[in-house]
Amino acid sequence: MASQPILSMLDAEPLVDDKSKPRRTTLDDYVHLSWYCFRVLLFAEFVLLSVMGNMVYMVYAGAAPRRVSCLQDDAYIENICKMNISHRELTNCTYETEYEFRSVQIDFEYFCGDSSYVKSSISAQMLGVLVGALCFGHLSDKYGRKKVLMYCFLLCIVFQVATVFARTLWMFTVLRAIVGFFNGGQMTIYSVYKIEHTPKNHRVWITALISFAPNFILMNGIAWLSHDWQSFQIALVIVSFPALLISFFLYESPRWLLGRGRIAEAEHILLNIQRIDGKTEHREELTSLLQAEFEKAEAREKKQQNYSIIDLFSTQKMAAVTSTLCMGMLFTSMINYGLMFNLEKLYKKCGRKLFHFIAQASSCFCLCVVAAVHLLGMSHEWSMFIRVATIVATAVCSQVYLSKGIAAMEYFPSVIRNIGISFNSTLSRLGTILAPQMFIYFTWKPLPFIIMAVMAALDAISFQAVIPETKGRAMQDTMPEKAEKRSETS
Repeated sequence: MASQPILSMLDAEPLVDDKSKPRRTTLDDYVHLSWYCFRVLLFAEFVLLSVMGNMVYMVYAGAAPRRVSCLQDDAYIENICKMNISHRELTNCTYETEYEFRSVQIDFEYFCGDSSYVKSSISAQMLGVLVGALCFGHLSDKYGRKKVLMYCFLLCIVFQVATVFARTLWMFTVLRAIVGFFNGGQMTIYSVYKIEHTPKNHRVWITALISFAPNFILMNGIAWLSHDWQSFQIALVIVSFPALLISFFLYESPRWLLGRGRIAEAEHILLNIQRIDGKTEHREELTSLLQAEFEKAEAREKKQQNYSIIDLFSTQKMAAVTSTLCMGMLFTSMINYGLMFNLEKLYKKCGRKLFHFIAQASSCFCLCVVAAVHLLGMSHEWSMFIRVATIVATAVCSQVYLSKGIAAMEYFPSVIRNIGISFNSTLSRLGTILAPQMFIYFTWKPLPFIIMAVMAALDAISFQAVIPETKGRAMQDTMPEKAEKRSETS
């Protein structure tokens, strides 16, 4: 890689050199909580509405009706799901459904036992998310965060609109799987793009604010106003559309450009960001810093031209952290989505490490309580208690995702950060694929909750034992040196 003239792309006036300012030593020192950061965070919030809307869409669109009645010429069956035969064996039947949300189960008439087809549809959709997370994480590392993210965002919109015109469950599943494919891409990339523009001292509260948990309230409101799966799909497109407009006022991630050796472009963008924020910086310091980082990256790129998933296991410590994060993502997704996608059944009957431990331990406790109630055969008497415990467990899973996401983004070096996040997301999506099946194939009621409680306990313990505390730590841009690798294995 040949060195480039650093200032060749700059066409603006030099910034004022104020020697009273503290010396900047890392790229993180040039990331401020300011006007440009606000643009990025606003953009991230609208992208999140698209990501989250597509992830939880089937919680509403796949909901089972409360009751399905059959009106025949000479008979009336109040609840066909209590019959010992399939409703498809009934003839000359006009269905009357009682529901809160008109889902695909109702429109496509997948009632009672046939609801398992809808659960399988959910798994197929989540398989699309898994493949997308794996593919687009690599593409964004190669071609740019913003560019690939916007392709995913636009194609999500196109296929979301196409889904509205589906007339069979099969066609609906195909279109939603394609949406899932591109949604997996934007889910992986948007969080990395956001964190690379967020000051390290503000990452926790910003990530907590722009996350699934607080937006669940908004999502519930949109679903309530929509009333049916088609209107809800269009509403999700409308509420996330401002992200496209804001994207015209954003730049590519300077940290990604630096990692790719495009130093002049990174400096050009950083200086433009400082002007937007009304700040003056040491131009000579910025040039010197980026030149030093460029030379480091150039020297290491000669040793290793391309990074892959294998590099996530290049050192003993990194392999342990990667494995723990991925296992935790798999377990957390199975718990979270296992509960969310089966709510109708349930209703029938600080530092990163401490933050994670409290949330996952709380989830484990709630799941143990639900399992114990089922084991004692008191699910009817304690039905309200089961509902509360389930809601609490689902809510704290959002905080588990938050702590895992921040730890992963702060731990992995920039050159493999998106690969790492993508690999984590892949395991998370595998969890969402398996989650709907647990309540279908494990017919003994306590078993799914026992399995999820064990998962939560294993994750809580392993995260505490393996993951280093990353609070306040500067984000790394390069892989560990060989000397560091040797010291870990010695």
